Amino acid sequence: MINSSPMILMLSLILILVACATADGLAAPSSGPVCPDGMFPCNGTCINITSPCNMSCLDGMFPCNGTCFDLSTDTQNCGSCGNVCSLGMVCIKGVCTCMAGLDVCNEKCTDTSIDPLNCGACGNICPANAICIDGSCSDMSPQICIDGDCSYPITMQLRNL
Repeated sequence: MINSSPMILMLSLILILVACATADGLAAPSSGPVCPDGMFPCNGTCINITSPCNMSCLDGMFPCNGTCFDLSTDTQNCGSCGNVCSLGMVCIKGVCTCMAGLDVCNEKCTDTSIDPLNCGACGNICPANAICIDGSCSDMSPQICIDGDCSYPITMQLRNL
């Protein structure tokens, strides 16, 4: 006599899987948000596919990869999960921006008052052997005057943030 228990168990599992695949839990939702790629619907909103659906966070915090973050200030999740601000930038109200006094040029923060590659404005490159002083290209070397003697040149160093 053949043992039919494994065969019955296999058929039962197949029937359960077919029934579950057509149940509301796995079928396309009839209502709710249509989510972009990488997101899926969860409790009426779209969330990151790597976030647990029923994860709860404190007010103002959002789940990203299983951890709660403030998307309005977090530089590693600025405005959305995984949106990393460039070095030197801060996240303000969900937007990556430069600290006060710096400008964004080529997705980096720079001081356009001294940057010879962005002198006075992004992309304004000073000629060879010129420096950027107060946002203007100059071929004159700045000097420090000490007791009336103005012979010591200043070495300008750019801050790379």
